Amino acid sequence: MRFSNHLRLLGPVVGLALLLSFLPAAQLYARGVPEEEVTVSTQWGGDDLEDLQEWSLFYTEESGVEISFRSAGEEEFRSTIPLGFEAGQSATDILAHPWIELHERFAREGHLLALDDLIDEDQFSEAVLEPVRVDGSIYAIPYRIALKPGFFYKQSFFAEHGLEVPETYDEFLSLLDEIREIPGIEHPIGSGNGDGWPLTDVTEGFILGFAGANVFQGLIDGTVSFTDPEVVEVMEEIARLIDEGYFSEAREWQTQAEELWNESYGIYWNHNTIHHGGFADNPDEIGFFPFPDTQGVTAAITYAAIPKYADNLEEAKAFVQWIQSQDGQTRFAEVRGELAARLDVPEETYPAHIADQQFLVEETQLLPDLDDFIGGEFLEAFRDQLKLLRAEPGRLDEVIENLSEVAPAAAGN
Repeated sequence: MRFSNHLRLLGPVVGLALLLSFLPAAQLYARGVPEEEVTVSTQWGGDDLEDLQEWSLFYTEESGVEISFRSAGEEEFRSTIPLGFEAGQSATDILAHPWIELHERFAREGHLLALDDLIDEDQFSEAVLEPVRVDGSIYAIPYRIALKPGFFYKQSFFAEHGLEVPETYDEFLSLLDEIREIPGIEHPIGSGNGDGWPLTDVTEGFILGFAGANVFQGLIDGTVSFTDPEVVEVMEEIARLIDEGYFSEAREWQTQAEELWNESYGIYWNHNTIHHGGFADNPDEIGFFPFPDTQGVTAAITYAAIPKYADNLEEAKAFVQWIQSQDGQTRFAEVRGELAARLDVPEETYPAHIADQQFLVEETQLLPDLDDFIGGEFLEAFRDQLKLLRAEPGRLDEVIENLSEVAPAAAGN
């Protein structure tokens, strides 16, 4: 009796299974059953992760393949994931992060697929492809360019107080003095912090603006040291501005963006956009200007790579190919309001302040983010030492010496 009762209970289940087995995949997906699932590990979390998930829905609607973005900390990318590779395993189908030295390392160690057949190379600047080209093959697809274009400001604040965008460094210093005299201003420049990267961004901007693109590139390839006069001069100027109160104390970077909106500061160096505070609902208020007379602009470029050990290899390749397509890149720009890596994304896709930044890519030299590109011990030291400098500018000599000991020049590269 009990056995026959179980059969009666199982009957509808078995029948449903048989019915589903005869339905095409498209019909299964239409009924809410994804055909496949591709997992993507990224360093982003929170609202950023939600945006990426929203972006992927365009692909899911087209393909029937579900994409699952998972937030992974930097330590996981640098420690846990490599351990899996050594065992011939990968907990994710796609790696999506900006740490170029990891992409290069994983490619050289034989853990990544070459992606030359998946990318329209003529639609990408060589400046974004060269860092992930190993022995002639491309091992990661660029899809997001987070420019570090310069100082952001609130347009109505500038208009109300008759402030003008500076074209020379002397005009920049005069602007700081004007801002300092405005009632309610705590400091002319807000200092962002987090893991230390907002402090690195503004420092890189000063190095490019003062010392030029060749010196900046020299710090990357090891032909220039932090103890060289051109770099010391830049660091001394930053320390002077800190000591004289032009920079605020370092605080969490999103909080500082909100304080820029609240007019506690006049300007704030950030990556290519500001999603926080009142700017989130008033993007037309976002203004920016580059470091006066700069020769270049740095960018943290996010790349997608596929481990050879991915569980869903073919599906991962198809998604990465969509990521680099004009449709995928345009959808990314629409969802994120940020600069996509592909060159033929229509200009009208971008918010005005993002479209305005494209001239920096076209008319100056695009250079990699210094700490992300070099990585390793230097990345941590650069961030930590700049936090120290922001707190105690009188220890500049110590900061320079510490950085010189871990920079590429110290290794004789």
